[in-house]
Amino acid sequence: MNRHRYKPGNDAGFSLLELIVAFSILSLSLAVLYQIFSSSAQRAALGREYGDAVLLAESKLAEIGANQQIQTGNLSGKFDNDMRWKSTVTPYKAPDTVGNSRPPVPPYKITVEINWGAADRQRSFKLDSIRLVPR
Repeated sequence: MNRHRYKPGNDAGFSLLELIVAFSILSLSLAVLYQIFSSSAQRAALGREYGDAVLLAESKLAEIGANQQIQTGNLSGKFDNDMRWKSTVTPYKAPDTVGNSRPPVPPYKITVEINWGAADRQRSFKLDSIRLVPR
């Protein structure tokens, strides 16, 4: 009969400790990769939300003065996608105006602010513009 005897240096396999260490390293690596991918997905979604807010603010800013006459005051409303807007129109005084000289066409500062998100994670985007209104 041929009996197999243990000979040092002739191990054929892994010990239980080596397997536990290997699985621990694998699980830590997978956890880190999962966190990286989930945070990048959240940032991509946030980027899309800001992109939508920019487009909506630009369209609302273009609408003021084109579809409605520019008047001082505040307006607000809501878009279909749960984003809210607020516009503010105020007379604009240029910082380098000398004395009491008045420009031939009065300038107005128009601010459009877009808000969205829940109360605990409120997001906003604001656009400002200067428009000249003929008298």
